[in-house]
Amino acid sequence: MASDDPYFEVKGEVEAGLRSLSSLAAALARLDRSSPDPQQRDYTLAEIRATLTTIEPDLDELDAAVVSLEEPGVARRLGVADYEVRARRDFVQRAKAEVAAIRRQLPAPDPLPSASNRKRLSASSSAYPPPYQPSDHSAQGDDGEDDPNTDFEMQHQTILMEQQDRTLTDISGTVGLLREQAHLMGREVFEQNQMIDELDEHVDSTAGRLAKAQRKMDRFVREHNSASNWCIFILMIVLSILLSIILFA
Repeated sequence: MASDDPYFEVKGEVEAGLRSLSSLAAALARLDRSSPDPQQRDYTLAEIRATLTTIEPDLDELDAAVVSLEEPGVARRLGVADYEVRARRDFVQRAKAEVAAIRRQLPAPDPLPSASNRKRLSASSSAYPPPYQPSDHSAQGDDGEDDPNTDFEMQHQTILMEQQDRTLTDISGTVGLLREQAHLMGREVFEQNQMIDELDEHVDSTAGRLAKAQRKMDRFVREHNSASNWCIFILMIVLSILLSIILFA
């Protein structure tokens, strides 16, 4: 079952995201203890939010899959042991607790600094990080001159959007697999219920026939017992008469 179970694929993605979150949270803590560059700190925060945005839908899908397995008889029919179902539930709960703890530590996101940035990022998720650039005011030129940082920023945003598209495609595929599996489980449960109903009808019919046969047998025994008693009584009278004739003849 493990070879074609989409749970393990999604779980691997979640575990990778949790490792990335742990590393980013540690980096943010180091920045807070030191005198950080504000732009670098904002970049790290945005990376954390982007990772959370990717992990949370996967966790919701895993939770829904575990809920389906916890339905009576579903795990056994799919070949998933009870201890495996408990292990999956424990993993989902631990992962959700870790994600919730990290999200509680995050400050509220700051608004985007300029209208041009808001326009450029409106097509993508606000959780994805802006490009990090070292604070170097000497590199800024006049408004009319070409800024290499602007070109780099546009290229970086394009790469981020492509990564987001690939992530959404992977998530859609995983959701489709989980939905198909849930549909299959529901159909199997419905078929099992139909089979149980048919078996109940057969059992009731068989019980009725057995009761009817028992009543016929009881009546037959009673009738034959009565006839036998009369035969014995008549035979005793005949024997008594014959014995009397023999004795008094």
